[in-house]
Amino acid sequence: LLHTPAPLAWTLVLCALWASAPLLTWWVSRPRRGAGGTALAGEDAARLHAVARDTWRYFERTVTAADHHLPPDNLQTTPHEMLARRTSPTNIGLYLLSAACARAFGWTGTPELLQRLEATLATLQGMPRHRGHFLNWYDTETALPLLPMYVSTVDSGNLSGHLLATAQACRERAADPDERHTAARLRALAGQCEQLAWEADFGFLYHPKRHLLHIGYRVAEQQLDAGFYDLLASESRLTSLLAIAKGDVPVRHWAALGRPFFAVGGTAGLRSWSGSMFEYLMPTLVLAEPWGSVLHDATCAALREHVHFARTHGVPWGISESAHAGCDHTLAYQYAPQGVPRLALRRTPPDELVIAPYATALAAQLDAAAACRNFEALQGLGARGRHGFIEALDFTPARQTGSQRCTPVNTFMAHHQGMSIVALANVLLGGVAQRWGMADPHLEAVASLLHESAPREVSTLHEPAAGPPPKALARRAPALLRELAPGGTAVEPTQLLSNGRYTVALRANGAGFSRRGRIGLTRWRDDALRDAQGSFLFLRGQAADGGAAAGPAVSLTQHPAPDPVADYHASFHADRVCFSADWPTLRARTTVWV
Repeated sequence: LLHTPAPLAWTLVLCALWASAPLLTWWVSRPRRGAGGTALAGEDAARLHAVARDTWRYFERTVTAADHHLPPDNLQTTPHEMLARRTSPTNIGLYLLSAACARAFGWTGTPELLQRLEATLATLQGMPRHRGHFLNWYDTETALPLLPMYVSTVDSGNLSGHLLATAQACRERAADPDERHTAARLRALAGQCEQLAWEADFGFLYHPKRHLLHIGYRVAEQQLDAGFYDLLASESRLTSLLAIAKGDVPVRHWAALGRPFFAVGGTAGLRSWSGSMFEYLMPTLVLAEPWGSVLHDATCAALREHVHFARTHGVPWGISESAHAGCDHTLAYQYAPQGVPRLALRRTPPDELVIAPYATALAAQLDAAAACRNFEALQGLGARGRHGFIEALDFTPARQTGSQRCTPVNTFMAHHQGMSIVALANVLLGGVAQRWGMADPHLEAVASLLHESAPREVSTLHEPAAGPPPKALARRAPALLRELAPGGTAVEPTQLLSNGRYTVALRANGAGFSRRGRIGLTRWRDDALRDAQGSFLFLRGQAADGGAAAGPAVSLTQHPAPDPVADYHASFHADRVCFSADWPTLRARTTVWV
């Protein structure tokens, strides 16, 4: 048959097809490129580069030998600078990866990269761990754990993933012929990063019957946390993939993660716990989730929901867990989860509205041009600071102190700064951090899990609008005034007044203390039953004939010597405290300002 022309031709065609099979397999397996997002103009690229460069200044400013070359958790700039000298595994991992990105951008040279990585890794080698896991919080001044000691599953996964990406960055740079003088040190650093990353044991955090990872482990009690990470649309999916790649948990764990689908137009979305950008997009810093996969579609659907929600409320988009304008007794901003209601299984309170700029940086990986426009809107509202964009703009009506529409949250958080740098590096440097993250052979072996396709039929998410409509929310009066009757509660409410240096704490009954910095100016014992200490004013009556004083002295506040005849009242304002004492023929008013 081979000597007849027709069969010979068909044989040659079949042989050619067989020989080209590897090439065809490679061609059809290439990641597809979607149409989402417009091309990034040169001006926009320069704008994003400037944002990333300013953001890196946070680490240049805060990571020093005084903190054992560990990144402090946050730097609050109002009412005065306050550096939170504690850190977490997520902070550390994002700092190391940000340092590698800074070298890729050209902001630092290889000698500085080596110095930074070697110094931080030397500290990490000496820090206490539990079964290979770094603990949830460390004091940066001592490099010792903060109590209670806790292993956070997701923090450990974040650190391990970012260590592996940093290791690949070092290996890539060591292969550059221009780095031949530093190649050995770079390879040694890569080895240290990989060793620390793979030493964490995720097996004991895995529940073999539920096939899920526990949220964490309390070291002192030797007890696993009762909660689980059970959703695919979660920041924990990087941890899940690493644990599978390491062999600590079986592959079926990935299938056990919840997938609550819903339709956004023609795209299948996934609901998350709080509906934040952080849950959808943080893992994509080092994971390349292919176009057309269920995870990529879910992140695109989440972005559309965030943009729609923001337009409805007339604010820039980008909601994620962040600090807000509420403060504790030290005037430090408080931290809370935030999200879009339609995406969330756990709802953000309806009167909460906080926009976090780092969410825009994360979303730039999906639509860089839209992120640039949103950054412009945020900057127009005063969200740009000396270290890039500040933590948040708080639009919650109850937290506004004047006629302004929003309150800037003037703090910079290490992990949000790191996320912004790495995300913008992916945008501007061709997915550099994702390339590093996926280059480890263990992760390459399980990368097919990221190629899961979305189902073809998904129900539409029909839900009533969460909370009051935006206009009704805007009309709500700020709850900045509290009228109090002393003695009305078991524990008296407390109001703090401060200018950043001098602080006064007052209770509704008049008890309190004053302090300058850390120095107490008045005696104070926090005794909720007696409240006997503070600075008090007294009044003594005068006899009707103008002679000697009549009766004992009584206080102008309900403590410490109240007059049974008087009616005492307290008003807590944003900037002052007012006390009143009323008698049938006399009225006294006392106002305290700082």
